[in-house]
Amino acid sequence: MKLPFTKMQGCANDYIYLDCRESGVPEQIAELSCRLSQRHFSIGADGIICICAPETPGAHGQMRMFNADGSEGKMCGNGIRCLSGFLSDEKLIDCDVLPIATLAGLKTVTIENLDPFQVRVNMGKADFAPEAIAAQSDQPVWDLELDTDQGKQTVCSFFMSTVHTVVFDDDPMGDIEQKGKALCFHPFYTEQTNVNFVNVLDPKHIQVQTYERGCGVTLACGTGVCASALTCYLKGLCGPKMDVELKRGHLTIEIDDEQTVFMSGPAQKIMEGTYLYHPSTK
Repeated sequence: MKLPFTKMQGCANDYIYLDCRESGVPEQIAELSCRLSQRHFSIGADGIICICAPETPGAHGQMRMFNADGSEGKMCGNGIRCLSGFLSDEKLIDCDVLPIATLAGLKTVTIENLDPFQVRVNMGKADFAPEAIAAQSDQPVWDLELDTDQGKQTVCSFFMSTVHTVVFDDDPMGDIEQKGKALCFHPFYTEQTNVNFVNVLDPKHIQVQTYERGCGVTLACGTGVCASALTCYLKGLCGPKMDVELKRGHLTIEIDDEQTVFMSGPAQKIMEGTYLYHPSTK
């Protein structure tokens, strides 16, 4: 089976894109995401994003995102920017404002520039209800201290298009794997959590590195950047607009008076090709 694909990246958060508008999502998508995402042994990526025919009225497309371990995520900030880049590159749109349906609701993407490609995404508002993050708590999870095998960690957790936990750290760009894993799989989070390590450089600049559930340490996480910036803003550490430094790029986050979060950043096509796919017979 020949499977056409396009690989794209946003701040080095890379995904394999499949055009599923007519064919639908492959039946064995979980296995496919595990197989194709393997670095050194396959195409290599943080996961697969399927571009589907929209089911939501008014949407220009629907995004379904699958992590490198085969699990499905509700949203991907870098991924949705790249999806809009794919639609633009393939001349599948003739407008600058694109409503895109996701499992986290309808997200509006505005193309700000074509060369280099730059978009702004309305990421919506955060949900601080403990049930939104499947946490074992009857109160919002804000400045809660958790014991882990890596020591005590003070966390702020909420739903920002997906489940996120923010931790302030003096060296967020260093080795976060064990600390991130300890929180991601902590029994307090019954469905796991993404973990963002954050350092405030000044009221307009922060650093962020993320341990993603279903993937591990990534070079960038758009929804994680939004969660991190919002936490800094709500704590009074930053103003409503800030530059976020990532391992391989920068994103701009703006927060309005109603605490709606907007993310601006790049997207780039890396390659396109055809993968010879032999589905498992198990």
